[in-house]
Amino acid sequence: CLRQTRPVGQADWTFLNGAAVLKTALAAPDLMDHLLQLEARAGRDRTRDAGNRPLDLDILLYDNLSLSTSGLTIPHPRMSFRRFVLEPAAEIASDWQHPLLKADIGQLLSHLNRQPNVVSVIASPDCIRNVLEQKQRGPSVRWQHLSCPADLDEATITRDTQGDHWIVLLTSQQDAYPAIAPVTKLFITCQPGGVVDRWHGPLWDVSKEPQESDTDPAAILVDQVMTAIASMQPVNGASDRDALSSG
Repeated sequence: CLRQTRPVGQADWTFLNGAAVLKTALAAPDLMDHLLQLEARAGRDRTRDAGNRPLDLDILLYDNLSLSTSGLTIPHPRMSFRRFVLEPAAEIASDWQHPLLKADIGQLLSHLNRQPNVVSVIASPDCIRNVLEQKQRGPSVRWQHLSCPADLDEATITRDTQGDHWIVLLTSQQDAYPAIAPVTKLFITCQPGGVVDRWHGPLWDVSKEPQESDTDPAAILVDQVMTAIASMQPVNGASDRDALSSG
């Protein structure tokens, strides 16, 4: 069924989100070209603001393919932590495995449901310092520099992430992984090749995201963290009938 959800990012509309499994003779790039044509027929102009759009079609997975080009990345780089993607996808393909994370869609969704509201960020010391100097957004989000992973108090973390409260753990130490993994809902890595080979939960490798050269990297990271948190929030569950009638 379709789900009516609040927008993530700059958009005024609510969205209807769903998932489908297709059989096709088209190669992945050709399939994406076809989806873009469908978007254009619906009135979407991808050269304009991406916020308000009549149709947004993406390829999440394509068999076990791993592909990264200037125009297409498979698996979709943000599918592993977007609840509005995982919930409908799990209804129809819960056992479909993410080829990089070695976890299936159902496991990724279960991970979001059971883990504390913690985003762990692995970045350089300079980036962490600059992030902490930014004016942080969101009164329910606490940003914490984890200089010594051994000092992590799991009981306190669990207590302080009840309801809508979140903690963002910032560390520059790759060896912090064993300490922070048990309490982490999402890893964000700013360093290529970070925890991908050991982590089997939602991951956002922002080092692969296109960046504007004249933009503050710390400000970008803060925005990415807040976007990720919004993406993991509970979805407003609605059937397709309810969602369509409410529009």
